Amino acid sequence: MLRITPVEKWSSICCVLPHLFIGDRWASQNREGLLKCGVTHVINMAGKTCPSSYSDDFVYLTVNVDDVGEEDIAAHFDSTRQFIESAVASGGKVFVHCEAGRSRSATICLCYLMCSQQWCLKKAYKQLKKQRPVIMPNYCFYLALCQLDEEMFNARSMNLTFEQYRVYNITLEARANGFVTRCNIL
Repeated sequence: MLRITPVEKWSSICCVLPHLFIGDRWASQNREGLLKCGVTHVINMAGKTCPSSYSDDFVYLTVNVDDVGEEDIAAHFDSTRQFIESAVASGGKVFVHCEAGRSRSATICLCYLMCSQQWCLKKAYKQLKKQRPVIMPNYCFYLALCQLDEEMFNARSMNLTFEQYRVYNITLEARANGFVTRCNIL
């Protein structure tokens, strides 16, 4: 797995699994960095605002989803998961991005981790947050992941109100950056 320093986690290509990477729109424009990581496929979750710039170098799946509560991101769970699985089956590696690499792309990576690793949402969330501390799917996307959690495991591993969810994210981010060592909400 790639070693990534904490400063790079804010705007870079972050390794989630050996075949899965996450980042923001600026990282998606880093052709050399993507190639160095071995990326062959890209999921652009911000298709309305981010161009898919390197179609000669990568296979793209462009999804037009806004980072707002009214969007049904769960409608894209199967297609994005299948795209990743297909890429991996052919020996490829996938980079998932949106504008900031925090909400839409994180939601898709969390869905994939839950499905491919058979991890509950809480475990997937903690793992992804370690790799990219800035992740924070919007609350409606979080609720869609909770629904997936319930469908997969007949229970929700995370059941937080909006305020609890915000505190949870802030605490995990602080912990990932070495500022907090213990917190009761976790």
